[in-house]
Amino acid sequence: MKMRKILSLVLALLMLVSTTFILSACSERDGYVKISKKQVKVDLTDYGLVYGDSMTGNDYTVTFKERMSDFAAMLNKATGESFVAYSVDRAKTNKGDKEILIGLTNREESKKVYNSIKGDGFAIEVTDKKVVIVGSSNLFTLQAVQYFADKYLSDSEKVNPELSINQKAQAFKMQSVTIADAEESYFSYVHDASLGILPPVYKGVSGSTLANNTYKDYPQVAIDLIVQKMVAQTGLRDKAFKIEKDSDTAEKEILVGMVARDENKALLATLADDQYRITVQENQIQVTGWNDVTVKGAVTEYIDLLIEGTAEDKSVSLPIGLSLSGRVDKDWKTDFPKPEGEGIELYNTMDASDNALQYLYMGDGVNATSYKAYCDTLKAAGYSILSENSIEDSLFTTFVNRMEGITLYVAYNAFKHRDEFSAYSYTDSKDETGDKGYYEQDPCFRIVSAPLDSVTLADSTLLTKNPAYDKKTDSMITTMPIYSKAVGLSYVVTLEDGRFIVFDGGGVNDDAATAEHKVLWSTLTMLQERISGKAVSSSNPVHIAAWVLTHAHWDHYYAFVRMADTYGSSGQLKMDYMFANVPTQEGSYAGAAGLNV
Repeated sequence: MKMRKILSLVLALLMLVSTTFILSACSERDGYVKISKKQVKVDLTDYGLVYGDSMTGNDYTVTFKERMSDFAAMLNKATGESFVAYSVDRAKTNKGDKEILIGLTNREESKKVYNSIKGDGFAIEVTDKKVVIVGSSNLFTLQAVQYFADKYLSDSEKVNPELSINQKAQAFKMQSVTIADAEESYFSYVHDASLGILPPVYKGVSGSTLANNTYKDYPQVAIDLIVQKMVAQTGLRDKAFKIEKDSDTAEKEILVGMVARDENKALLATLADDQYRITVQENQIQVTGWNDVTVKGAVTEYIDLLIEGTAEDKSVSLPIGLSLSGRVDKDWKTDFPKPEGEGIELYNTMDASDNALQYLYMGDGVNATSYKAYCDTLKAAGYSILSENSIEDSLFTTFVNRMEGITLYVAYNAFKHRDEFSAYSYTDSKDETGDKGYYEQDPCFRIVSAPLDSVTLADSTLLTKNPAYDKKTDSMITTMPIYSKAVGLSYVVTLEDGRFIVFDGGGVNDDAATAEHKVLWSTLTMLQERISGKAVSSSNPVHIAAWVLTHAHWDHYYAFVRMADTYGSSGQLKMDYMFANVPTQEGSYAGAAGLNV
């Protein structure tokens, strides 16, 4: 009797082993997804693309709907068909038609596959007339769509409406990470430690919100926006959310923008200039891109993910392993040869407005020799030199490629004299770590790319090295005082023909006696009267050949704004050219603190 029981037990174990073998022989693993070995050839001609009602009971977020449109675009590229993503209530197809079903729709096939999901996760299944892609929630549905696109659409060698799709793909009992609930926030929000540093000399500046030390760069503003959404979703107070610099570390981190983490550097290396990415891991979430504009795209999408990931108990969770990429809608010119070589690394990019994108390269390999080698590479690629110049060790070249419709401003900034300021006291500009940071300058390549039709190229009169003119005075440089006690900048260069070049002009100062735009005007009129021998008037105006605004901080451009408002229509001021470097709002985001820049 005992022997019979033992034999029965052995037989049962053998049957179990056989069953396990049979199951494993019918499926395989693709990362965290279990897929059937059987593949079905599906001709997607005449298929519709339909997504179901929001599984949260609310309207779909903009991000979810845009992801459906993106998926339709990927299908079109791979198959040559004309897919348009429709919500189920607007579908152009019926229940019995051929359809790709996304999420939980009112089709029986969707419901059946959805009900097969164990725990959290997703499933993809091919039936007679349907391709069903559904997750246990909207976020897991997005993961399913991403998986389908990566596996079946991204490696298409040619346009073909027929796809070979595994009959089933399942990812069950997937894990999520809780970011916060009604009791506590579990993650710290991390930004670059160098952002938002305000030297003490700015504090108390008259007429500026900088007096309240409210300066913030965009990633900090982005974190504020995320925290505001988390407050709304969880009911916690904003003080519950920890905001840290990347000079510190936390057990659980949400990295916003470019930060000093190896994981962030590795992720950025996989991204294009106009691309952003959101990745979710158990202890680290990244919301990042190469510049503030792409980071803004990531933040906008991330906030939608928080909405999708909010449960009835006010907890906010995201699927571990979620990775979503996107591109910003910009007319940047990014397809041109980039600097390469040992010790040359892309540091960041910046939207320079008017469809221009600035690249900054740094590293030990950045020098005059590698700069010239890069210029040779551009010339070999069909770029011709419009103008070039050098100032001490710094080199500047403007390239044009009319066939590609692109212009490149390429500079090697040597910062030859930076070591001569080693004795300078950085006390007023040190951050909390004591680093020089704010004023430290390393040699770099600065490249600004732009479409030809978005820029005004210098004409021949500006490019003539020795133009004919009547000499009226010796050239000279006049330095203007900065009464606001900020760093600022204000220079007037007097040319031999009697015209002026103005650099910046200073900021804003409400003191009537020392208002910087009035002091600048007084200086210009004094110089003009000295040159011409008569008072400034509409027939003897102050003639500015060029006004150069170096960048968009208030202490460099605000005097120009006030001077133009005060004297611009008087007839006593004439200006030929303005040269300005004005990034978009994200690129100079002190405005988020109430300052117009």
